[in-house]
Amino acid sequence: MDAFLAEVGKKVTDRWLVSMVLPGLLFMVAVACAVAPGRHNALDVPAVTEWFDRMLDSVHRTPSGRVAVFIGVLLGAAGSALTANLLSLGIAELWSGRARRLRLVVGQVQWIVDSARAHLSRSSPAQPPEHTIPERATWIGKQLGLLEKHIDIEYGVHMALVWPRIWQLASDSARREVQAAWAGYVGTTLQAGWAFLYVALGFIWWPGLAIGLALVLAAWRGARTRILVVSTLIEATVDTNLCTLATALGVDLPHRRVMPPQGAEINEVLNKGR
Repeated sequence: MDAFLAEVGKKVTDRWLVSMVLPGLLFMVAVACAVAPGRHNALDVPAVTEWFDRMLDSVHRTPSGRVAVFIGVLLGAAGSALTANLLSLGIAELWSGRARRLRLVVGQVQWIVDSARAHLSRSSPAQPPEHTIPERATWIGKQLGLLEKHIDIEYGVHMALVWPRIWQLASDSARREVQAAWAGYVGTTLQAGWAFLYVALGFIWWPGLAIGLALVLAAWRGARTRILVVSTLIEATVDTNLCTLATALGVDLPHRRVMPPQGAEINEVLNKGR
């Protein structure tokens, strides 16, 4: 047990070090480059290096100075990492396309575009904005919505009801694949969180803006790719475990597979009369 806990602790520490501390230290280096005095331009590396040398010489004279610098850098890296993590939560919510304000804005824009097209083609006017509010306002959100729709059309089951049970029935290898794919997607939201910090730094140091924009584009492209992998793996997990769930719930399968009538029975059993 002690060896197991030690190994788990090592993995958690390694993951925290790679995903949080190291990017935080890199951001602290960028901040130092942005605030270093004596620079003739944003990429004046010799001036930044000279400032680093002077600062290190001044603090290395006493042990307390070295400890203070170490703690300061570590706190700065941890603080920026926590900020990026908090930003990633908001970005994940934004990318899911479920926020009502975002859906309203997208609905308004869609109504304006449809009205303009109708005017140019002299066809019937577009629906009012309140009738064009999408359920999900982003490409990623629409992909997740399509997954739920495909499962509903094919089997007649509601993902919100069956997925927690299917997850319990899935094999360890299948769960590891889904978890790895989802972790990759979450990693792109964290990357976007760092991008916002670099963009903010760009107001006083223009390379920060360039780095931030590059990170935003990379995060968005990566998120689109990874959410397709997540959707495919989740759908495959449902395909291969739904019959097992139906049998466990006592639902007869006359066609040896789940059809919409059996899916409705599964929904009724899982709803428990609610």
